[in-house]
Order: sequence, then structure tokens, then C-alpha cells
Amino acid sequence: MAKIYAPNEAHNVEHGVTFINGVAMVPDANTELIARFEARGYAVVPGDDALLLWDQWPVELLRMVGPLCGIDPVGMAKQELVVGIETALTELMKITIEKFDDINTEEIANNEIDGGDKNNPTYDIASKVIDVLPQVITATLGEGVRAVIPVEEWLETDTYTPG
Repeated sequence: MAKIYAPNEAHNVEHGVTFINGVAMVPDANTELIARFEARGYAVVPGDDALLLWDQWPVELLRMVGPLCGIDPVGMAKQELVVGIETALTELMKITIEKFDDINTEEIANNEIDGGDKNNPTYDIASKVIDVLPQVITATLGEGVRAVIPVEEWLETDTYTPG
């Protein structure tokens, strides 16, 4: 989808497309419509997934929020304000993971996972080990805060050797 910003930041309808406070979504594949908007001075941001909350806010509200995000909104268009607010919020929401806890071998043992021994390992290839690794791990975040984090994927690093 392409995000379309109207020159009139309070705009609501154009070419059958519904604008909310000067912004709308159009499929990227609709190049003819996008070209028509661009020719009329609309700003187009291709490849965007959705209108975010602040996309839909009136520009006056964005100008009030801007300074709270460290942005001087004077002379900024709605699109510039939205990008600035998104960038500021992304920075504010960054979480630093200081360390991950070791995988608790006692938990693995309690789940009756038998790894075999050095001479006869149960898991002779990394993919078999990955299959029994936990689906969540505990991490320490900034300022000592601890959190349980779901594991999206364990990656084979080709450094596993049995025994």
C-alpha cells in the first residue's frame, strides 16, 4: 500500500479515495491513481502497511505533540511531522537486552530430555538439539528489569559438536 498525503491537511475525499485528515492508503499496484495524486502535488510514501494513529490526527494535534517528542513543528507539513513523531517514538521505545539467562539444564532434565553421553549422544546433529530448546527464554533488560521473551527461531550456527 502507498500512503498518500494531501496538500490540504484537512482533506477528506478525492478520486473516490477516503482521506482522513489529509492522508489515505492506495494499493501500490494502482500506479495510475498514484501518478494522478503525485501530479497534483500529493506526497506518496509507497510500501507502507497501514495508517497509524498519528497519521489520522489533525495536523494541529500533531503540532501540539511535536514538541513533546523534541520536534519543532514550525513550517513542517503533516508528512514531516508524522515521520518525526514515528522516529522519536521508535527511539523512545527501544529496549536494550543486557543478557540472556543460560538455558536451564535442570528444566531440560525435568522434561525428561535425555541428551545421551559423550560417547553416545542423543542429538548428533544441530537440528535435533534445536527441536528440544525452549520456546521462551528469560532476559535481563536495562536497569535490571527481567522479562520472559518468546523465541521466534533458533538458528544453527554450525558450531555444534556432539560430546
